[in-house]
Amino acid sequence: MFLKRHQPSEYIQYLRAADKRVELSQTDERILKNYLKGYEGENHYFEMAQKCGGLKLWDVSLMSPGLAQYDFIHIYNGKVYHFDIKNYTGNVRRVGQQFVSDGDYYYQDIFSQLNRADFYLSNFLRTHGFQNEVISHIVFINPQLTLIEDAPDPRIVKPSQVEQVIHFFRQDYQPSREEERLARILLEHHQASNPHDRIVYYPFQNKKKGIRCPRCRYIGLESEKSLKKIRCHCGFVEQKKIILKSAIEEMLLLKNATVSRREIEEWTSMCPKAIKRVLKESFQMHYNNRSTVYCLLNDK
Repeated sequence: MFLKRHQPSEYIQYLRAADKRVELSQTDERILKNYLKGYEGENHYFEMAQKCGGLKLWDVSLMSPGLAQYDFIHIYNGKVYHFDIKNYTGNVRRVGQQFVSDGDYYYQDIFSQLNRADFYLSNFLRTHGFQNEVISHIVFINPQLTLIEDAPDPRIVKPSQVEQVIHFFRQDYQPSREEERLARILLEHHQASNPHDRIVYYPFQNKKKGIRCPRCRYIGLESEKSLKKIRCHCGFVEQKKIILKSAIEEMLLLKNATVSRREIEEWTSMCPKAIKRVLKESFQMHYNNRSTVYCLLNDK
């Protein structure tokens, strides 16, 4: 059972919304690229781990006393397993405690980060009265990776070994009440926001307008008046009101301020009546200098 799934931070949500609508800075582009690559690997493991028994958490951050992030935590048979997912491809050779690609790209501090996270997780458990053993592994998830090493390391799970990990956690395993209590405490102490995130908002007026396809990320979906659904060339189909609601939410994120009905019409090219209905159902109306603007429900 997955008690927690990954939720992108507000910073990542903003970068994904701004991507292809405006030219991102080198820093933002690098952060988004690394996030998407990492998410692809983690999501692949998540899909495989659906078959695993025990209690599972995807993406947990704990302060103990330093902040440490955990891709996956499995609570199983009295132990706590921590998996750090790496979505590397190509040929990577291990040189001592370091990893280097064929192009001589140096992957920094992989074992150091694993050991730090392991130490803080063990410390967190002891602080809260648990004596469970913590077992940490680096999981190379991508089958297009060839890992070259002089000798195997028990902390490393190669792509060909991932299935063995999945089968290790028996589906019929029933967690104890103490394990359920441990999972609840981990969830209660999860740090949802990263104190190091700093969003630099790009000017809203400079961004490319249009409805984005949730599947292929194409910008420019068009609505036909006679149809209740919107279709993308990639095959994605969804009801207009759901797509419109999502588009308005993205506008609010990109603008970091309220939006007017006229701005929504210009951005989406949707029927004014449809916009009016969705605004009434899902958004909160305010008056600003005699103008009517909208925000998310419960926002001030």
